[in-house]
Parts: sequence; structure tokens; C-alpha cells
Amino acid sequence: MLLAKYKIFALLLSLLWVQNSWPQNPRAKIGLLLADLKIERWSKDLDYFVTQSKELNYETMFNNAMNDQQLQNKQADSMIKAGVKILVVVPVDAYKAAAIVENAHRNGVKVVAYDRLIMNCDLDSYVSYDNEMIGKVMAMYTTMRLKKGRVAYIGGPKSDMNSFAIRNGLMQGLEPYLKNNSLILVCDTYTNSWSSRESKDILNDFLSKNKCPDAIFNANDELANGVIEVLDQKDLSGKVIVTGQDADLRACRHLVSGKQTLTIFKPIRVLADRAVLIASGLLGDIPYLTISQVNNGKVNVNSLILFPVPVDKRNLETTVIREGYHTKDEIFGVNK
Repeated sequence: MLLAKYKIFALLLSLLWVQNSWPQNPRAKIGLLLADLKIERWSKDLDYFVTQSKELNYETMFNNAMNDQQLQNKQADSMIKAGVKILVVVPVDAYKAAAIVENAHRNGVKVVAYDRLIMNCDLDSYVSYDNEMIGKVMAMYTTMRLKKGRVAYIGGPKSDMNSFAIRNGLMQGLEPYLKNNSLILVCDTYTNSWSSRESKDILNDFLSKNKCPDAIFNANDELANGVIEVLDQKDLSGKVIVTGQDADLRACRHLVSGKQTLTIFKPIRVLADRAVLIASGLLGDIPYLTISQVNNGKVNVNSLILFPVPVDKRNLETTVIREGYHTKDEIFGVNK
């Protein structure tokens, strides 16, 4: 515990030092490769990342792979040829994106995995929120309200390691309740993409053969949206515990209306800012500091893992709104 506190203190000191010692004209190019922009949060990641890069005098290139890993590999190659010194990558596929790292290293470019880990390669760094903790928080929050019943998990794609991490954390939190059969896991599945259409189809299919679960854990708010659509149609909204993550605007409105019970907020501004600082550290402009390591199947990757924030309708104003992620009018002005 003491060591963990020391590491956090050291990180804070480093960040304070950075603010007072920034190089005046580095002008290096940083490339940001996004997997997709369909989900609301990613446009915010992009905005914050570009803003922070400009403030620190870096030139930013970015591209959207539209959930196509081959396209993302080509985009990475184009950025390398255009002279980027660092690639910050949200991989479409955690395994296939290793080709980006290998190509980058052949050309003297370093790679930071952003929010999603890249597997089986000599990845330079990784910055994300604690995805196992997200699952544990979902479990803890739900078991405080549901002592007995049937539960379901709808995860994201298996090409995204976060899907497994969230489930691992969730199952750790639910383990004592599953062991004594006070909770029964009746659905445990993954989607092929982060798509509300898929979660909607999964739940519709399940309900055609089974009674509705008492709680449905969704790996993000987009999946929760699909679940809520089905519950609306079945006149079950507000009668089932529904969790998600990302604090999307629709999810926040669903918290207010009672259709969704919990979302997990990952302050995106902090994530984007830290990614730029890590990139600067890898460039040698500031001391490079991370406080943990995550194994990606080949190496222990120097990582910065941040802590997520649980949000329900009671603390919307002190979390999402205070952070400036959404305004009070946006959330409370229209309840859908």
C-alpha cells in the first residue's frame, strides 16, 4: 500500500514538473489512429487529444479505421511515411494490430496503445483505465441491490482485450454469489462489435426462450442502449438492473429516467492528456514515467492505468457534469 502511494505521489510530482519545463518548440508529429468514431466517446477522445497536443506544441495527424484492421494498418504506414515519431493506437483488433508495432519499429517509430492493449508484440507503452476494476465495480454496485436472482453478461468483441478484462473483474466480484447460487448466470456472451444492434438481437433471442434476467451487465453504453430498446418494447424498462460504461449522453439520460442503473465514467480528458505526456516521454522531451506493467503475451508493457468512476443518477452532477463531459442541460433537458 505504501509503495503504491509513493508511486502515485511520484507521478503527480512528475506531472507538475512537466508543466513547468515544457520544451518551447519540439514540433514533432504524433499520429493518432482511432478504431471507429461511431461511438460517441471517441470523438471526445480525438478532440481532447488534439487540443492537448497543440497546447504542448506537437503536430497531430489522425485517422479513423472504421473498424477495419487492414485499413488501420495502411493508415499507420501512411503516417510513418509522413514522418510521425509516435503512433498512438486504438486497435481494431488487439492481435492483428501487432503488425502496426512491428512496422513502426522497423522505421524508428514508437507505439502507445490507447485504451485498448495491443497483444504479442514489443509494444512501447499502454495507457488505459482499469478494465478489471470496471467489472468489479459493476458487480459490487449490483450485489448491493440484488441479493438473489438471475444475471446476464453481454460483452464486446473478443478482438478487444477490454471485453475479457471487464468480464474477469465482473466474475471476480460475483464469484461468492454465484458459488452459493444466490445469483445465477443465465447468459454469458460476447458481440462481434460494439454494436447496439447486436446486443438487441442477443437479448431478443434470449427472451424468446427464457424469462428476463434481473440484471444485465453490458460492457459499454452502446450495448446497454440495445438492451434498453428491447426492455422498452417488453415494458420492462426500470424493472431490470442495467449497467454500461462510457457515460454516453444517452446513457446519462437513461440514468435520469431510470432505464439504466449504472454507467462507468472514464474521464477522457485525463486519458488523452496522459497519452500525450507518455508520447512526449518516449520522444525524450520529458522524463518518461509509468507506474505499472501489463503483460501483452510477449512482454511486460510499461503502463499507466487510471481509475474509473461509477456514476448513477445520484452523482451525475458531481462527476460527468462537473468534469464538463456533458452539461446539465444536455442531460436533464431531454430524457429519453
